Amino acid sequence: MQLLVCGALLCGCAQKTEEPVWIEETAQIVEMQSQEEPQQDVKQEETSVYRVHVCGSVCVPGVYELSGDCRIVDAVDAAGGFLEEASPSSLNLAMPLTDGMQVYVPSMEEAQSMTMGGAAAFDHSEADGRVNINTAGEAELCTLPGIGSSRAQSIIAYREENGGFTEETQIMNVPGIKDAAYAKIKDRIKVK
Repeated sequence: MQLLVCGALLCGCAQKTEEPVWIEETAQIVEMQSQEEPQQDVKQEETSVYRVHVCGSVCVPGVYELSGDCRIVDAVDAAGGFLEEASPSSLNLAMPLTDGMQVYVPSMEEAQSMTMGGAAAFDHSEADGRVNINTAGEAELCTLPGIGSSRAQSIIAYREENGGFTEETQIMNVPGIKDAAYAKIKDRIKVK
C-alpha cells in the first residue's frame, strides 16, 4: 500500500515538474514570437488595407476593406457583384484602388443619359486611369477618393459656370475641395 502511495506521489511530482518547464519554455517561445510578429503585421496592415466605398448598381453597397493591390473589379466583387441594370463598361475595372476611394457603378440608363447629354460620360482616350475633370460625368467623378455625389455635382456646376478647368489645381476653387482633398486626388485627375 505504501508503495502504491509513493508511486502515485512520484507520478504526480513528475507531472508537476515537467509541466511548469514545458509551459515556461512554451511561454518564452510565444513571448519571443509575439515580440517580433505583431510589429511586422501592424506595418503591413497600415500600408496594405484600404477602405473603399462601393455604391450604385451593386448587390450590397457599403464600405469594404480590401488589400492595397486590389482593383475596382475586386471592390465590385466584394459588394456582391453587379446588378442586372449595371453598366460595367462605364468603369475601368482594372484601375487600382486607393484608400478612401468611392466606386460608383452607374446603371445602363445613367450611363446612356450622361453620354446623350453631349459630353461623354467617361474619357477613354487615354489609358492612364486619370479622370478628366472637364469631361467626366458624375459617376466617373465619384470614382475619385473623397468625391461623392454632391461634390461631383459641384465640380460639374463649377466647370459649367467658369468654362472648364485650365489646370488641375483649380479644382480647389470648388466648394468642399481644399488642400487635403486635393492631395488625395491630384495624381488621379487631368484637365486635357
